[in-house]
This record gives sequence, C-alpha cells and structure tokens, in this order.
Amino acid sequence: MGFGGSGGPLVCAPSLLVLAQNDTNSGVQSKIIALEKAWNQAYKLGDTRALKEILDDQIVLINDDGSIQTKAEFLASVQPAKSQEQQVAPESMSVRVFGNTAIATGVFRAKGVESGKPYVRRERFVDTWVNKAGKWSCNCHECNPRPPLNDDRPRSFRAAGGFLPAHRRIVRARLAFRPVRFTSG
Repeated sequence: MGFGGSGGPLVCAPSLLVLAQNDTNSGVQSKIIALEKAWNQAYKLGDTRALKEILDDQIVLINDDGSIQTKAEFLASVQPAKSQEQQVAPESMSVRVFGNTAIATGVFRAKGVESGKPYVRRERFVDTWVNKAGKWSCNCHECNPRPPLNDDRPRSFRAAGGFLPAHRRIVRARLAFRPVRFTSG
C-alpha cells in the first residue's frame, strides 16, 4: 500500500526514456544500414559523387591486404572503368549506436571479374559512422578476407584466417623439432 500516490510516475518516467532511446537507436540503425547499402551500390556502379557524400573527408580505409588509403586515393581507385564488381551485397550486418557514433559490423560478398577471371570474395568489415551537424558519414573502414563458404580446410586453420604470423610459425617449427638428448645412466 505504500506504493500509491505520486511514486507511480517516477517509476514510469525512466521506462519511457528507455523506450524513446530505443526508438531513436532503431532509427539510426536503419539509417546506417541504408548508408552501407548505398555505399555498396555506389562502389559497384563506380559512382564517386555518391561516395564523396557518404565518406568523411578524413576517412581512414584499411583494406583487406592491410594497406591504408585516404578518401582521395580510394575515390581514384573506384573509377567506373576500373569497377568490375558485378555484385556487392551484405550477407549480415549489425549496427550499435553510441550517441553520435555508430559502429556497423558484418560480412559482405563481392562478385566480379579480375584479369578476365571470375571471383567471389567474402569480407568481414567494421565501419565507424559519426553524426556531424545532423549528417552521418563514415570516418573509418576496415575489412578482412573471409574464407569461401565451401572451404574444406580444417576449422582451426580457417579460424586463424588461413595463416599464422611469422613469429608463431617459427615458434611452432622450433617446438616440432626438438633434439633428443640421451643420457647415460
């Protein structure tokens, strides 16, 4: 009986705030997903005008080979004549919102032709989006290659990305070859 009176609105107010925040976050998540899809489409079509609008001027792009590009370098590599991507589509994507920053993670699939040979690539990506003056733009992008879906290499090999860093290979080689010492008794 001690919960009557004006205590009810105080309990409900934080709940309403959380619901409003969830609605705002889902709106931002939808916006970021739409921007990711627009980026993929613009890249596929070689539309540098659209890419200029989506990407922040100070963006850092880390490619699947570890190289780093500026916005200008990236846009120069995405000319319509050079773009041979037939399909660029996300397989999975999630977006987390932290105030005026959103982090998009997922896997995308690219299908195209390179040096006259068809290819299919899967890459995991992480994109950081920042809202500046009411406009969302991507200011950091990183992608890593993923093995093909029909990859028959051992799971531990695939999980490690298909390779071991040089220092791990050396350590493993040393462990595999240990001289045997005989002691006389």
